[in-house]
Amino acid sequence: MMIKFIIPVFFIFTSLNSFSPWGDYQLHQAFINKDYNEVLDVLLQRQVESPDDPKLNYNLGTIFYHLRQWEDAKNSFARSVENISKENNLKEQSYFNLGNSHYKICQNMLGDGWESRELKPEELDAAINEIGIAIESYKNTLIINAENQFAIDNKVLAEELLRKLREKKQKQEQQDKKQDDNGDNKQDKQQNDKNDKKDQDQQESGQDQDDSQDKDSKDKDSQDKDSESQKKQDKNKKRDEQNDSEQDDPEQGDKKENEDTSEKQQDDEKKSDSADDKEKEQEEKDEASKEDKDQQEEDGDEKEEKSLPAGAGDTGEQEQESMEEKGLRALLDSLQNDESNLQKKMLRQKSKGTGGALGKGQKPW
Repeated sequence: MMIKFIIPVFFIFTSLNSFSPWGDYQLHQAFINKDYNEVLDVLLQRQVESPDDPKLNYNLGTIFYHLRQWEDAKNSFARSVENISKENNLKEQSYFNLGNSHYKICQNMLGDGWESRELKPEELDAAINEIGIAIESYKNTLIINAENQFAIDNKVLAEELLRKLREKKQKQEQQDKKQDDNGDNKQDKQQNDKNDKKDQDQQESGQDQDDSQDKDSKDKDSQDKDSESQKKQDKNKKRDEQNDSEQDDPEQGDKKENEDTSEKQQDDEKKSDSADDKEKEQEEKDEASKEDKDQQEEDGDEKEEKSLPAGAGDTGEQEQESMEEKGLRALLDSLQNDESNLQKKMLRQKSKGTGGALGKGQKPW
């Protein structure tokens, strides 16, 4: 919606020097011909002599406004308002054009199509500030002249623009907050996804390690079984080769069999010799024990004979005869033992093949 601007009135003041090449008439004609820069140069020179003149500052504001220099126009109209002591038509027009200058500055900040694009927060704040000053300027104009319809219309338009700017600011703040929340949520989600992926990778890594360990264990068991099977096959092969060798060479097999038999006989002979040695040793011990016993009996008989009293001679002779019988018996037993030992010795020699076979009823000695 276009704002209704009143074109500032260009006042020609009679206070100008009548001998100046730019008199009131010449300035008015230059303004009508839109020679704004020529008029501006003259007014700026005069402002050096009268910087606070409200009429001169109003005219300068009007020239700056036509030159679209909104900031300079605003400043000139503001100096004019400040230096007018009473309410009059000049002050009313100064306030009105001051409002228009702030409105133009706001529009210049926003640019075309501002409603459909995002604005920076500082741009929105500056625009809201400018349009707020414009509204206050229109209000001051209506204080002086409440029937100024242009001021009424422009005030309504400025208030509508301010409402839109505030709504846009609130909407952008909400969007920014939502984006921040979404960004935080997205970041949290990414972090959670990252953590989940990390946990999953760790689980997969642990499973891979377990599978690898199981595979290694299975491979090891398989290798052990293969090794055992190979050993068994080698053993069977060796045995088969040995059997084949014995079948191919009977003499070698017989030789081996004779060697095994000879080794077995040697083991039997060693066992037999050991048994005979033990038996002989036991017989020697028995014989020595028997001799010791006989000696003790003889010693006992002698002691008994010496201790017999007188008149016991008959009894002593009887006992002496009994001792002789015992001695003969012992001698006979010793001979029998010798004969038995001789027989055993002959039998051993026979088993070794050193002696011939005995005839029927033949003694081994």
